Amino acid sequence: MAFALATLAAISLGLLPVTEKLTRSNHAMWQAQVLSALRGAQAEHFIDPASQPPEKFFAAKSEKKVEGEPAVVNPEYEKWVAKDQ
Repeated sequence: MAFALATLAAISLGLLPVTEKLTRSNHAMWQAQVLSALRGAQAEHFIDPASQPPEKFFAAKSEKKVEGEPAVVNPEYEKWVAKDQ
């Protein structure tokens, strides 16, 4: 029952379950399945080593950092963290 629910949840998120474990003989097929699922979920950038997350805070408006000035959190960073989880 739990496996069926997990499978339905994965399909509803656009992720198709990979049905075989990765071995030396099935790498090409496994890679195609995994990359297809990641691209469908728009999550391929999470495994790209060149990809960087957005800045956590917006850059200060002035060159000098004023003591006590509140930092403004970048909403794109919060979205990135939520999707990464």
